[in-house]
Formats: sequence, structure tokens, C-alpha cells
Amino acid sequence: IDLDYINDIQKSDIKEIRIGTNVTRIGNRAFESCISLQSVTIENSVTSIGVEAFQGCSALQSLTIPNSVTMILSGTFQDCSALTSVSLPNSIINIATNVFKNCSSLSNVILSPNLTVLNESLFENSGLQSITIPESVTIIDDNVFKNCSSLTTVILSNNLKNIGSNVFENCNLLTSLTLRSEEHTSEL
Repeated sequence: IDLDYINDIQKSDIKEIRIGTNVTRIGNRAFESCISLQSVTIENSVTSIGVEAFQGCSALQSLTIPNSVTMILSGTFQDCSALTSVSLPNSIINIATNVFKNCSSLSNVILSPNLTVLNESLFENSGLQSITIPESVTIIDDNVFKNCSSLTTVILSNNLKNIGSNVFENCNLLTSLTLRSEEHTSEL
């Protein structure tokens, strides 16, 4: 889907999007800066969501991602400041960088149990309050939770091999990191 032909006035009037069953991929920047967009429903035919596809959709509150989606590319929902909750289906194996960066109202995320990497700045400046990292995750890249000022609790994967730089920088309310295997909580 490519909306380059729609001028800014028309693009700013879009309030709801339903992606039909004939669509297999949402292209790069397809709905970027649709500032009135509140709801997106994606049918089960879509397998990937492009770079910055919904970036800057500041009114986006509701989002349904189907089990057919396997990858979400860089910055897809960046700056969607009204988005409050996201559940990523089991089909997702790759989430690129900056996907939920600056989603200041995003307080609840359920991650796919098939992710292996949380890529750079994935939730930077988001409103996350707590998160459970799936056991499949082995790498948390740089800045993933940087400036998540509401984050209080993180449950880490037992299989973690690498935690990048500045992952929890300016997470001033973070008081609990739990490693599931040892059921050990460290007070920060």
C-alpha cells in the first residue's frame, strides 16, 4: 500500500483503516503521519509491516496485528503517542529498531514468545510500566528501555546472553529485575 499520491490534507482526515485480505505487505511509510488515525485492523493475509508504516500517527489508540505477521520493520509505530496497549502474536519472529519509540502512552505490551532479540531503542521513551521478556530472547540491544520513566518491573529471560548499553538509562522508577530461573529479585 502506498499513499504517496494522497495529499497531506486528505491523509490527515483518515480515522480508521482496515487492511483487506488481498494485501500481503504494508509498505514503507504507507500511513505515516495520518494524525487523525485512531484504529487499524489488519487481516490475516499480511506478513510484514514496513519501515515507519504508521510513524507519527499520534491519535492511534487501537491496533490488531494478526498471526500472519512475522516481522515488523524499523520505526513502524514510532511516535504513536496515543497507543496504550499492544499484543504481538506468536508468529512474530523479528521486530526491528525503534518500533515503539516515543509511544508515551504505551503502558502494556505482550511480546511474542518467538522473539530472540529486542532491537535497539525498541521501547525508548515509551510509557511501559512493566514487561516480561520471553524465554526465547537472548539479546537485549542498546537503549531498549531508555527513558521509560514509568517502568517499575522487568522480568528477564533465563536465556539472556547479552544486555546492551544504556538499556535501563533514566528508568528512575525501576525497582525490580527478576530472573525467572532463579526466582531472584534484585532491588535497584
